[in-house]
Formats: sequence, structure tokens, C-alpha cells
Amino acid sequence: MKELILGGETLIVGRGALDHLRTVETQRVFLVTGGSSMINSGVIARIEAIFAAKGCATQLHGGVPANPDTEVVLAGVAAMREFAPDCVVAVGGGSALDAAKVMAL
Repeated sequence: MKELILGGETLIVGRGALDHLRTVETQRVFLVTGGSSMINSGVIARIEAIFAAKGCATQLHGGVPANPDTEVVLAGVAAMREFAPDCVVAVGGGSALDAAKVMAL
């Protein structure tokens, strides 16, 4: 696991990153991912299980395509406003990570 600190925010990446989620203090988690690979591989289920064990509510926002446009980001913002998360977790490639960062803004 590595911590990357960019502009005061921390990104957790690499082996052991999922275990770090156990230390996150949160109640409502908005999960952002791209296509189906993170779902098919079981990563999303593992993340949901980690948060469920802590009594947290989660909502998955999947299907972020490569090079997401404004429409994709605004759809995520609308979903976030409805769910009202106190934590955003992005999983997958750069497009999901970038989209999640903009949605959180």
C-alpha cells in the first residue's frame, strides 16, 4: 500500500489498499467505478462487505466510461446529492478516479 498526497488529499493505492478502508471513519460511502471489471473480479463486493461490517450504507455508481464527459459527471453529482455520502471511494482506472474527484467537488 502507498499513500500519495496530492494537494493535501491522500490517495491510497496498491496492495493492501482495501484493508485501509477498515480504518476510514464514515457512515455513508459512495463507490465510483468504471466498467464491470471491478464488479466481476469481486473487488466491489469486498469493499461493500468491509463497510457493511462497520454498519455503513453504500451506494455504487458504476459505468464511468473512459474519458467521461460533463454529462457523466453531472449524473454522478445528482446521485451523490440524493444519497448524501460523507465519503467517496473510487475504484478502478484513471477515468473513474478523475470522475469521482470532480463529482466530490
